[in-house]
Amino acid sequence: MMDWDFFGKAWATLANRLVSYFPTLLATVVLLLVGWLVSWLLATIVRRSLRGMKLDDWVANSDLAATLERAAIKRPPSQLVARVVFWLLFVCFAVIGLENLGLKLSELPIRSFIAYLPVVLGALLILAAGLLVAAFLGRATDAGLAAMGVEYHRRLGRVVRSVLTAVTAVVVVEQLGFDVTMLTRTFSNLLVIVVAGVVFAFAWGGREVARNVLAGRYVREQFRTGDRITVDGHEGALAHTGSLNTRLTTEDGEVVVPNSRLTEQTVLKRPAR
Repeated sequence: MMDWDFFGKAWATLANRLVSYFPTLLATVVLLLVGWLVSWLLATIVRRSLRGMKLDDWVANSDLAATLERAAIKRPPSQLVARVVFWLLFVCFAVIGLENLGLKLSELPIRSFIAYLPVVLGALLILAAGLLVAAFLGRATDAGLAAMGVEYHRRLGRVVRSVLTAVTAVVVVEQLGFDVTMLTRTFSNLLVIVVAGVVFAFAWGGREVARNVLAGRYVREQFRTGDRITVDGHEGALAHTGSLNTRLTTEDGEVVVPNSRLTEQTVLKRPAR
């Protein structure tokens, strides 16, 4: 025969435990709901703040837009950052709720993972800020050199952006906790060697080039396109002033004159009609 008293006592014990455990379970559910609400509110504030700062428009007009498109990321940057903030906060509330239920997360790998999340978030923020700064300074260098008439302004702008992107990558890897001492030293040495080589080549073998580049700035200030000038026995209309040379359109064809000749000699100038 079945021992009904045993089953009755077992069910009574289970019911008592469920009743005693119900307040803890209810508190955990309430905590998760509050955590979800707080995370949603803070994520909304972050998203609207970034939109107010015109982050989405700035990224859309920068080179990062193409990078995000290649990565198949279609959400605007403000929404991506808000998502990261939401899940980071909600996971923290979830951990508190699980510990409230009696789970010892300190003995689980998830504890280490959660403790590592702020480091990952910091690395992502550094990466985003570094890429934005690299893109901005690259475009600023491009525009500034273009305004000075330097012909290779786009390449130099890309070089600036690439160098800053590499520096950002090193900082991000270091933020993640990896030992990048050797990588930093190697990168620094290579950067010093490249810069020193460029400076030496420009100073030693490019003295004439440097003189023409500097002279080109003054030529653009003194002469306008269409002015008729006479230099070195050539008379013609100024067609274009580049980084190194100035082109004159004469009756016999086109004459290319080094910019330094226009600053070191007496030049006859007649304004364009």
